Amino acid sequence: SSGALQFVEKPFDLAAFGAAVQALLGPWRKQEGRGTLGALNAIDVVLSHCAANSSVIVDLQSGSRTGEIHIAGGQVLHAATGKLQGEDALREMLNWSKPRPGEKKPSAPPRRTITKWQVIVVEALRGAETEISEPRKAQPERIPPPAGKTVVVVDDTEMLLIFVEDILTTADPKLQITTALSGSEGLREIERLIPDLVLLDYSLPDFNGDELCERLLENERTAHVPVLMMSGHVAEMNAAAARFPNIVANQTNATAVAEKRNRAEAVS
Repeated sequence: SSGALQFVEKPFDLAAFGAAVQALLGPWRKQEGRGTLGALNAIDVVLSHCAANSSVIVDLQSGSRTGEIHIAGGQVLHAATGKLQGEDALREMLNWSKPRPGEKKPSAPPRRTITKWQVIVVEALRGAETEISEPRKAQPERIPPPAGKTVVVVDDTEMLLIFVEDILTTADPKLQITTALSGSEGLREIERLIPDLVLLDYSLPDFNGDELCERLLENERTAHVPVLMMSGHVAEMNAAAARFPNIVANQTNATAVAEKRNRAEAVS
């Protein structure tokens, strides 16, 4: 009746992250629009590089418009498009419809024209969510579809929480996502919700992810919940894999994780 625990090393590749989550939750629902992890908009691209602490120049093209977003050490420092520079340029590009992204390595440190990039990204995210939620036309009354699967994300980096939540809701808008910034808060939410999946950082401010996993196993109600651990602490995660018999430590072994999940769901 134990859950499955899988690891993704930080900074993680989007494809590896998507494959791991899909192995534990099952395939994404088919839908129009941004229904896969490969169909990312400008917000997703920026957040993915920031979450991975990248240093890169992101090239964007939307129709006849082109622009650049300069990221260094996971921080957005400069943006330019047409006659716009800095925060105005970043705000403009994050609202472009279906831009084609590219990237290149910076040849020199960028000049800083942006200081509050997080605020601009959050504003753009809220605008995108509002646009998606607005009905296109009146629909006849019908029984609402069942709520999607529940995911709890535990990480002490707020921007990573925003990124992961955006990626997951892009792939499946019906997912019910709850976030937590500490191990104790995450444990409370997991015990309250009994989610279908937990995305967990290893290093947390109060206690580490392996201790949270151990507490989940000690509780009969949460022992079957699958956990995907996201961390750069590879040695510590390998040690945890040696301690817990329910761990699937190979992040590429999606089939084994899915089988583990199915066995757990059959017992629960």
